[in-house]
Formats: sequence, structure tokens, C-alpha cells
Amino acid sequence: MANDLPQVAPQPLNVSLVMTPAMFASLQREQGALDVALAYEIDSTDMAEMANIELVSVKGRIKTVKEWKSGFVEPAKRIIANAEGLFDPALESLSKAEGALKSGLMLWQEKETKRIEDARRAQEEIERKARQKAEQEAAAARAKAEQDAAEARRKAQEAEEARQKAEAEGNASAARAAAAGVLLGAQRAAVLRAARLQPDVSLVPRHGHRGSVV
Repeated sequence: MANDLPQVAPQPLNVSLVMTPAMFASLQREQGALDVALAYEIDSTDMAEMANIELVSVKGRIKTVKEWKSGFVEPAKRIIANAEGLFDPALESLSKAEGALKSGLMLWQEKETKRIEDARRAQEEIERKARQKAEQEAAAARAKAEQDAAEARRKAQEAEEARQKAEAEGNASAARAAAAGVLLGAQRAAVLRAARLQPDVSLVPRHGHRGSVV
């Protein structure tokens, strides 16, 4: 939280860096040290000794200039440190804010990814059940169609058998009718023949005994 950040009191941001005339003159003089070193032509023992003495002097002067520099810029370093301290709390808070936002976004992204995955799986399950139901209904429809077709074939077979039976029975009836016709014809012929063989009967009444009519 913002209240947990350290509170930094403002520090002085101004300083005066004062260089004495003697220090400034020495620095100006040391800028010619390279020319002096290059002027040495070491070609004898005496020149070597002189160059070595100059080398020792240069090393000492380097140490001195570094000490001057450190002492001279130290107040400026403190000013810089104080200035940096003014910005550090804000930078720290911004860094923590960046981390918090990244963490929140990452957590949301994980939840959103899970939500999308769960929705995808749920949709796949719905589609799977729909396909399963459609397949079951199609299978039931096929079974019903096959059953209806079988029933239709059975009825057609029964109808054909009934037709054949009726046709057979019709043929038998016709045969019996024909046989009956032949029999009746024979009987009629016999009756006619018998009639022709009977004697003629007189239709005139005759009187017999006791006045009876014969």
C-alpha cells in the first residue's frame, strides 16, 4: 500500500564547489605531464635514472589528483544521492504497481483460459449428446422402418397365400360344379330314357265293375 512506503524528507539540493587557485593551477600544470614524459629520450643510464624519478613523481601526483577529485566531488555526490532519494519512493511504488497489475492480469488470463476451456468442453459434451441422440433416433427409425417393411412383407405374403388359396378353392368349386353338371345331365338323360320306355296310358275313362272308372 502507499502508506507502507518509506517517507523521505526533502534534502538540500544545492551545494557550492569551491576550487582554490593553487589547486586549479596544479591541475593546469598536470595537463602538460604527457609532454614532459614524451620529451625524455632514454639513451643512457643518467637519462634512465631521470625518467625513473619522473615516473615516481607522476605516480605521486596521480594519487594527489585523485584525492583532490574525491574530496571536491563528494558534496556533489551527496546532492546526487539526495536527489535520487526523492525519486526512489515513487519508482518503488510504480514498480510494485506494475507487479500488482501484471499479477492481476495473469490471474485473470488463467481464469479466462479456464473458462474458455470449460465452455469448449461443455459445448463438446452438448454436441456429443446431440450426436448420440441423433444416432439413437436414426437407429430407432431404421429399426422401425425394417420392422414396418417386414410387416408389409408378411402381410403381402399372407395376401398372396390367401389369393392362391382362394384361387385354388375357386378352381375346386368350379370342378365340383362341372362334375355336378355332368351328373345332373346323366340323371336327366336316364329319366328321359325311362319315360320313353313306359306304355301309353289311355286318357278315356272306362267303366268297370260296380261302375268304377278305370
